[in-house]
Parts: sequence; C-alpha cells; structure tokens
Amino acid sequence: SSFFFFLLLASSANTKTILRMFRYSTLPFLRTIGPRTCDAHHSTTAIPQRPADYIICGGTGLIGTELCRQLLEKDRGHELNVAVLSRNPERSSSTWKEKRFPGEQRIQLRKWDAHTGTGWSDLIGANSVIVNLCGENLGSTPLWTEAFQRRVVDSRVDSVGAVRHAIQQAATKPLAVLQGGAVGIYPDAGDLLLVDDHPSGNEPTLDMEARAHLSGRDAGTEFRRYTCQQLEEATRRAAEQTGVSYTVLRTGVVLSGEDGVLPRMQLGALTCSRFGSGQAFVPWIHVKDAAAAIAFLAEQPPVAAAGCVDAVNIVAPHSATNAELMKLLTARWLGRLANWYPRLPIPEAVLRLSGPISSLFLDSQRVVPTKLTERNFPFTFATIEEAVRAT
Repeated sequence: SSFFFFLLLASSANTKTILRMFRYSTLPFLRTIGPRTCDAHHSTTAIPQRPADYIICGGTGLIGTELCRQLLEKDRGHELNVAVLSRNPERSSSTWKEKRFPGEQRIQLRKWDAHTGTGWSDLIGANSVIVNLCGENLGSTPLWTEAFQRRVVDSRVDSVGAVRHAIQQAATKPLAVLQGGAVGIYPDAGDLLLVDDHPSGNEPTLDMEARAHLSGRDAGTEFRRYTCQQLEEATRRAAEQTGVSYTVLRTGVVLSGEDGVLPRMQLGALTCSRFGSGQAFVPWIHVKDAAAAIAFLAEQPPVAAAGCVDAVNIVAPHSATNAELMKLLTARWLGRLANWYPRLPIPEAVLRLSGPISSLFLDSQRVVPTKLTERNFPFTFATIEEAVRAT
C-alpha cells in the first residue's frame, strides 16, 4: 500500500535494500540507480604541511563530497589544500577518498572527535574557511525517540563547540566559518514567503519537557525548530567568543540521484500521488547548487562582522508542492506510462500515525533564497523540473 512505501521513505536502511533490488532491473521504464565510482590510482606525492584553505567537518557526506569535487575542479593551479575531518580517517580513506577522489593529494583526512579542537587546530590559518556540515541525520531512523532527539541536538551543538575550541587553540583566526543549519528553524507556514531574516525563525520553541504533551506532526515540527534554534544559539555564542564571522546555512531538502531523500521519494512515487493535501511547499535545492552556494559564500567577503552571525537560506528560488514533486518523480520513473499508472494519496490522518517524522512530509515551508539572489548567485537548477531531470 501507499502507507507501506511511506514507512520505507522514512528508513534509509530499508531504502538501500529496495534500491539494491531495483538496481539491475530489466524493466524498460526503471532507471538504474547506484553510486558512481571511478578507477583508483595512487600517488606517493606528500601533502604540503601548511594551513588548509578549506576545513570541512562532515565532508564525507552528500553535500561535503560535492563541495570537495567542485573546489578541486575550480583549482586550476592545483594549489588548493582541503582538509576533511573524520572520526576514523583510515576507514574514510578507503571507503570515501579512494572511491571518490582516488590518488588526490589536495585532500587530506584528519582525525577529530567532533567535540574538541584537539588534533586539528594546526590546520587553521588566516585564510582558512571552516565549513561545518556535521550532525546526526534526521532520516537515519523513522522513530524519533527521546534518545534519538537528544543525539540529533547534541551532535550539532557539540560540533559547533569543537570548531570554537579549535579556533581558540589556533595560532591565528580563520577567515570565516560557514555553519550548516536547516530550514527546519521556520514553522509550518502555508504559502507565506519565508525570507532569510523572517522573524518566525526567532519565535521561541518548546524544550523537550514542554514537548512531551505534543504528539505526531506537531511534536516533529517543534523538535526540528528546537534543534535548529539550539544550533544557531550555539553558533552565536561561538562567534562572540572567537571574534570570527559566522554564516549559518539554512539548507532545504537536498536532491541527489545518488543519496539523500530523493531515491526514497522515487520509490514512494510508484504508489503515492501526494502526502496529505499535496499543497505543502517543499523547500528543496539540488546538491550541486547547495555545494556551489557554499563555495560561493566562502569566496565572498563575509557579510557578518567579526563576532557576528549571518543566516542564508540555501534553497532553490522556485518552491514546489509535494504533489508537484511526486508527479515529476513518477514521470521520471515511468515516462508516458505515468499518465495512467494508478497511485493513491496518503491522507494526513494516516501519515500522523507514523509520529513526529510525519512533519517532514506535511509541513509547508515556502522558503526563498533572498540573500543568494541579491548577491547574484547563479543557480544551475532553478526549477524542480530541471533538478529532477538532472538526477
């Protein structure tokens, strides 16, 4: 049933299993989905020991990998020094670097514990830009238990503290810090346009104790807002204590054909036409634009003064409703067959049975990238049609 596929959407583990089932399908209307790899080769050239131009926390994830790729492509002189922090650099070297960037000497992996600056503060130089994309994945489980919620909040706040600690240990301050955040800071707002500095992002939220009486979608909405506000409050404290310019990246739903939410939604599109009314706005962005926007902001002079924080919406300029997105995904899978292929909506009442995670599918957030547009950022995928075609 449609609800069965909704539960699959909420579980990355189940999704990977299903994708493996479909990967080598011979049905003509199903496209092959799978990670792209390239032939490995090795180099013995030593990495120059100097401050890193970019220090990326959480760099082996979806956005971090694309960011590394784009930074290296721009580096025509092969002089860039990118440091990617990992809790287990030996494993990341074999499972990530050698598969994504085989033999690439401009990327170095450095160990960190995601709590302190121990072991990597020497990477920081006066021209370094730190990009922190670290945090527990909300989609890693469909069950948002109290323990899971604490891990989500702590993983984000602790990583902010780790960056602050490293800056305080370093011999010199970095140029800027780009701190990963999310559009979850905004409430369920219907078709209201949510610009970067919209006051709703600062409205007080309920803490874990106060949220205990909430259930289902409402609990999920408040949890996401609380998480984002805790992260941004920690970021403000870090900026004040270090005297460094910070930018919070309020990122939307990242679309990629290789990982993230899109492969899961593609499976759901085979049976589901929409979630709830289908009119909820999805604040999306293609992974290539998300990474390009981060690189773009890193190359610009910091907008926030030293010790202050700026917030930027990392979303596409044209929002889409979940019904529009599901329709496009069905057409992508089935082509002309999509016009007659039977699908059913999942009613809101049914979605609420899944608990707090239902807020991801029912909340409407029409977020607009006002600051990126004002700064003339060139979106490659401005519309949802372009983004879906490219995945």
